[in-house]
Amino acid sequence: MPPAAVPAVLLVVGLLQVTLLAGVVYGWAALRAILLAEGQYASLCANASRGASLVPGGGGALCNEQEMRLTSVYTSAAWATMAGRLAVGTFQDRFGPRITSSCCCAIEAAGFALLAVADSDAFDAFVPALLLVIPTL
Repeated sequence: MPPAAVPAVLLVVGLLQVTLLAGVVYGWAALRAILLAEGQYASLCANASRGASLVPGGGGALCNEQEMRLTSVYTSAAWATMAGRLAVGTFQDRFGPRITSSCCCAIEAAGFALLAVADSDAFDAFVPALLLVIPTL
């Protein structure tokens, strides 16, 4: 690759990373709505007390146990966001931005794959998935 093309390639790779990987940071409200629409953690509501809030787009009542489980998923991911910054920053200081970026993309892809197969009844992996996705951003 000609040396003059390197900055343009780095810019394109950086923009691609941001476009594909950075939306999760501010997307909890949308992700929460999707999880509720899919009925994640709805099995906790079978014999539970019902809250007053309504599930977006679902029309049903959101029970307290379901809300608490979603809140714990969010809290874990929010904590990982802050703790992950230190780990990723230390890793970048030691190994440089190229290796760090490559490793973070691989870790985040694994987190997205885990998030895709997660199901609150069969394979509850929402917390581990978000722990892999969020800190690497």
